[in-house]
Amino acid sequence: MNIKIICLGATFALSAFGGGVFAGALDVVDNIRPFYVDASMKTLKPMPEFKATFMAMPQNTRR
Repeated sequence: MNIKIICLGATFALSAFGGGVFAGALDVVDNIRPFYVDASMKTLKPMPEFKATFMAMPQNTRR
């Protein structure tokens, strides 16, 4: 029973506090807009253009 409570608590803690780790530069729409072809952001650029766009970004934005 105790192991179940510990696992549940650990899962909650990781989900509550670990979510910020996955959030980052891609949360800002202006940072992801260059990777799309259209204004509705439904179609990604082809891989060579995608890589060139990524490498052109500042280092701190890439993460």
